[in-house]
Amino acid sequence: MENEMAYMQEHPPRCLGEHSVPPPDALLTFLQKELGEDSTVFTPMCECSRKFLKISSSQGLSPTAIACPKCGKSRVVFDPTQHGYDGELGHNSDLEMGAPEAVVCSECGGDCLRLALCFQYSGETDVLDDDDPPDVRPEDLFGWVMIAAQCEKCQAVQEVSQSECA
Repeated sequence: MENEMAYMQEHPPRCLGEHSVPPPDALLTFLQKELGEDSTVFTPMCECSRKFLKISSSQGLSPTAIACPKCGKSRVVFDPTQHGYDGELGHNSDLEMGAPEAVVCSECGGDCLRLALCFQYSGETDVLDDDDPPDVRPEDLFGWVMIAAQCEKCQAVQEVSQSECA
């Protein structure tokens, strides 16, 4: 898995799209402390390059979305019905989703946050070794995702949500 993890460190899952960067140290440390070394961490950003965004999510099953306060563009960065091992393989198409809510800083109430998503891998890519493997990239087969955010105002770090994906 060592070579596979090196590959995944360079290739964010498709749910993040092409606009993501390495996370700041505070978010990387927070997330990898929880999910360990067999994980990758990426920070989504807006097409306009803004990294502190408005976030909507929930601790229940719901999509996590970002919206840029500068240019107004928005997108979903994680949807359990489509992303992760079960989502990619079509196992979650009938999940009932809750409504996401605005995420604000638990310390100061700030609503512009830098998001980071941590994707954990623990053998889910073995499905690609089958005789008839699914048409999916290995980095999209994460088994767990944990999402954290850092406040633009006070720099506090907090968990946003986490989901088992396999």
